[in-house]
Amino acid sequence: MQWQSMTLKPITFPGHYLTSENSSEHFQLCITRHLPPMPSSASLHSKSYAQVSKTTSADGRPNKAHSFLVPCRSALSIAHLLGPPPNAKPTLRSVVVCTPKISNSAPMQNYIENQTKAEKKQWVYDVLNGRRETENLLLQTPDFVLLPDTEVPNTVDIVNLLAIFKDTSLKSIRSLTGQHLELLKQCRDMCTDFIVQNLGFERTQILAFFHYLPSVFQLHVHFCAPYGQYTTLDICKIHPLDTVISNLEIDPEYYQKVSLTTVVIGRGELNSIYTQTATDTGLQT
Repeated sequence: MQWQSMTLKPITFPGHYLTSENSSEHFQLCITRHLPPMPSSASLHSKSYAQVSKTTSADGRPNKAHSFLVPCRSALSIAHLLGPPPNAKPTLRSVVVCTPKISNSAPMQNYIENQTKAEKKQWVYDVLNGRRETENLLLQTPDFVLLPDTEVPNTVDIVNLLAIFKDTSLKSIRSLTGQHLELLKQCRDMCTDFIVQNLGFERTQILAFFHYLPSVFQLHVHFCAPYGQYTTLDICKIHPLDTVISNLEIDPEYYQKVSLTTVVIGRGELNSIYTQTATDTGLQT
């Protein structure tokens, strides 16, 4: 595949933001489009991407060894993708156990309800209601949609897709029971077939997984290929789709009964739910 870069007005992120203080390193943003164009229904590579290239000076000359692509509409997430400055304090990550009692507790249920109403989470409902991303949908069925994940890289070599379920009562894997087995299998098979047939990956290169806890409480599955290029920083948050299916086949109420180890980032409301609430009410068991 050939790529043609069209550098518009360069957008450079000052070195003191992305690199060590007083560094002359910059990151340059330009617009890249896959050529020749392909129908959006056939490949996610038919749209525009933002290319971030690490440069050794402010003259704008890119270093191809430090370059990657993200969808253009994710340009505001570039700083997040590049990571924090070298001297930044490490992010607090707390390993916690979410028992069924904690999951069903009033504080947790209130947290989930507030998250579904949060303004920054409404994008997922806009997608399901056809108010955004309609031109980027790769699959649409009565039960789910498949589209590129705009918060992580999608290139000719790396694919990160999201399958979002339309049933708004499904918030996370905790919502799943044996009655959802056919739905999960259909999603797995259709999305995997699409990636194999249209994006050139082998089935053994594809990992389909849920996060628990998820970043947004509308059930969705991540499809990434090739596995190992990008998944998540916190591996204990990953629950492979095939494993979820197997667990539900063993016990239709598996996810209503199991305690799940996960990671909470920072010291916010969610961290308090796992610590203070569990301690005060004895919900650890």
